[in-house]
Amino acid sequence: MRKRISILSFLLALAVTACQVSTPGNTPLVPSPSRDVSATAVSVSTIPSPTQPQESGAPPGCTVVSPAPTPGPTEQSLFPPVSDTDWSTGPKDAQITLLEYSDFQ
Repeated sequence: MRKRISILSFLLALAVTACQVSTPGNTPLVPSPSRDVSATAVSVSTIPSPTQPQESGAPPGCTVVSPAPTPGPTEQSLFPPVSDTDWSTGPKDAQITLLEYSDFQ
């Protein structure tokens, strides 16, 4: 019984201190400046950013990159043709056949 009362007293004390509101002191969060900053201002040269628009009248050029072409009907395919030894599901005369090359080990 004594152990139970001490645990409840501890929990009550913890709850009372956790719900207590702390009042901030009179110290300012931001200290006032001690000297005049405007008198010591120095001009700093700016470095142009690469993302800023160019001031010239010409628009930026673009480069067209075409992807690798797919083989035509007369060229040899990179993959072997579908054969009867390949595992497949669905009808044999399907309009679309999906091939998955993977290692099942």
